[in-house]
Amino acid sequence: MLQGQAAIGLSGAEGVEQLRRAIEQVRADLAGKTARLQSAGLTAESGILEAQALMLDDPALVDGVAELMAQGRPADESVASAMAPFAEMLRTSPDPVFQARAADVEDVIDQSRTLADSRTRPRAGARIRH
Repeated sequence: MLQGQAAIGLSGAEGVEQLRRAIEQVRADLAGKTARLQSAGLTAESGILEAQALMLDDPALVDGVAELMAQGRPADESVASAMAPFAEMLRTSPDPVFQARAADVEDVIDQSRTLADSRTRPRAGARIRH
């Protein structure tokens, strides 16, 4: 995430393209983390990250977010709004396994939202935090 972000966000076609790039970055980050976990023999943990990556392939994510952005809403807000119903559906499930997956959806939301925000709200001279 960038330090010192301005309070301006992109919407519309330019914002959707930024969002697509942010999602690709989250997907790449998850792939790297998954590979490291697998190399360490942590298959259950890597499976969680693989499931998160699959969520990014759901057309409802980009389509839902793109629709909200076309209405003028900023990328980070659109990501949260489009994915919130999925997290809520899992959280309210009677199945504890599905309930636990709500946290995975929320993590994907947070990662996508953070990258969308940092890509659409940079401030001149901002530095990347490592």
